[in-house]
Amino acid sequence: MKKMILLTLFLGVLVTAADAQIAINEILGDPARDWDGDGLVDPKGDEWVEIVNLGTATVDLTDYWLRDDSSRLPDIGLGGLLAPGQVKVIYGSDVVAWHHDMGWLETGFGLNNSGGDYVYLLYGPYSEVLNYQILEQRWVGDHEAEDDRSAGRDPGSGQWVLFDGLNPYTGSIEPLGNGCEPTPGEPNYCEQPIADQVMGLGRLKAVFR
Repeated sequence: MKKMILLTLFLGVLVTAADAQIAINEILGDPARDWDGDGLVDPKGDEWVEIVNLGTATVDLTDYWLRDDSSRLPDIGLGGLLAPGQVKVIYGSDVVAWHHDMGWLETGFGLNNSGGDYVYLLYGPYSEVLNYQILEQRWVGDHEAEDDRSAGRDPGSGQWVLFDGLNPYTGSIEPLGNGCEPTPGEPNYCEQPIADQVMGLGRLKAVFR
């Protein structure tokens, strides 16, 4: 493993934090189903935040952190390598486990579902002095943190949209809904089905009679 990392560094594949393009990609703050796949629906464990590598080089996520507004200390350290275009999902259950290992109160992300909340992507060596660099901060509005809605970065425009396929949003506050389901662990593409033929009302009634 050490040889592979040294070889990667020698080939110049890894980049420093200053040159990296790690970003928050999608956030789901109010789960109503088993998103982490542990067999339980849990408002703490099934929250998730997804990050993405928007750059052209692999990034070592050591010294990258996530937190929300409930504390100024990191909620979780990331770690591992993230290849170009790759995404990484951090579930609330991962945060609980990290808190347990740190000997902290196991709060999870604790994203606010009633009045909005910030999610921060931080960089720097772990320290309780709180001298982390804020790489990105993303506000999660009230209408985004509703049952099984996520807000995510559109890969084409870079703008944020609401993945509301499981809980449609009909309001006018941005981000607006795109009608697609949340995409943890997958690129944030949203492709709506297109009808391959036009069917009249009479024929439609006959089909479902």
